[in-house]
Amino acid sequence: MIEDKIATLERTWNFVAKHEGVEFMLEVPGFMDFLRSEPLYSDCLREFEREEAESIATVLEEERSVLRALKAIYERLRTGFPAALPGASDDPDDPETTEGIEEALSADPEALHPGTWPDGRRTGRLLLTIKPLVQDIDALAAELAPVRDRYEFAARRRALDARVGVGAALVKISRWVEDVFPSAHKRDSDGRLAEEAFLSVARAQRGARKAVVDHLRGESPKFDDTFGEGRAEFDEYKASAERVYIELRNRIGTTRSLISMIHRFRQRSEWYDAHELRQFVESARRNGPGSESTATAGSPAEDLLTDRLARFLFDAGVHVVTRTVVGAGLKPDVVTLGHHLYVEAKRIESNDKSYLRRGTNQIWGTVRDLIGEPYAVREICYLIFQTDGPTYTFPEMVKEPNSGLRMFPIVVDLRPMGQRGSRSKTKTVAITEADLLPTDDE
Repeated sequence: MIEDKIATLERTWNFVAKHEGVEFMLEVPGFMDFLRSEPLYSDCLREFEREEAESIATVLEEERSVLRALKAIYERLRTGFPAALPGASDDPDDPETTEGIEEALSADPEALHPGTWPDGRRTGRLLLTIKPLVQDIDALAAELAPVRDRYEFAARRRALDARVGVGAALVKISRWVEDVFPSAHKRDSDGRLAEEAFLSVARAQRGARKAVVDHLRGESPKFDDTFGEGRAEFDEYKASAERVYIELRNRIGTTRSLISMIHRFRQRSEWYDAHELRQFVESARRNGPGSESTATAGSPAEDLLTDRLARFLFDAGVHVVTRTVVGAGLKPDVVTLGHHLYVEAKRIESNDKSYLRRGTNQIWGTVRDLIGEPYAVREICYLIFQTDGPTYTFPEMVKEPNSGLRMFPIVVDLRPMGQRGSRSKTKTVAITEADLLPTDDE
């Protein structure tokens, strides 16, 4: 039950949070191990990490776009107004020379490490260098202004994510734990620290990390909640740990953790219920209304399989409605009450990409019409029950660029054992992101 997971999380965090100073810092590694050992929690942590990666990818892509725009502006400046270009410098590394500007324009954005947003990035310095060169040229100055605004907005957004984002907080904690307790993979066969671990050990010799290391060495026999120079580091560390806990607590039972639960439903169905579910599908095919001889006509069987998912979620403490008419005749297969997750279920038993394509069109059409309703969707699960046919591969997640909605395709493979797994000799059919996104003729 979700309530049980929440209660366990709260009890564990309350035990950790009652400690102070070095004692608190020593409790956090065990707390993180506990979170990563439970699938419901660890899936949320992976989502935090994914959000941090997306934040970094977004700002880097914006930097590339800004550099392309700056390159076009500079080329117009160079060819149309050569007198405005900077002169030479005795310093070969001077970024304000023509050579320095052109070198910066031709380079990719600097690497950006998780959990950070360093000041003085090259793209920002380049904007400051070019601005005075075009300030007296109205056309170029007007063209540069929105480019500068775009970069500054992206920079502020990334700085905010790095300071208060839960993904950045998780990275900071994980990095601290790795500094003080280097992983086994960073040790050679004699148990000595490998070369790549030396940097983390060096970081552990100062500030709040040093207080913990000294205590573990027996050089600081008493737990102390003051760190001198390391006090600010400890405060940031504790705030990061609290942020991870609070965000995790808030997300359990929301769309992200429900996707994890649907993956567990998939695993249970494939491991323990596949034979029973195939029998139900056969019975529905024989006794249901109409013919179900093709993959495109599977309503009775699909309803049965959808009901199995709804029962699984209900037993886990999630309230759902199935095949309920919403708004102007919309009839989504499953909607979770209060969680804004929409599940569309399909059954397939042949090599029929067009049927899967029609399913995605149905999804995007329904989601579009649900915007603004009490059932407004935030994330989508496209659940495919497969009873026969080739082996399908899907992307883990598809993001619709206009709305930002994410769809998670999940295949429940109910085929006999000879048709799946390592013994399968069936052909593989790849379903791409393009196959799952809305089309113009939707």
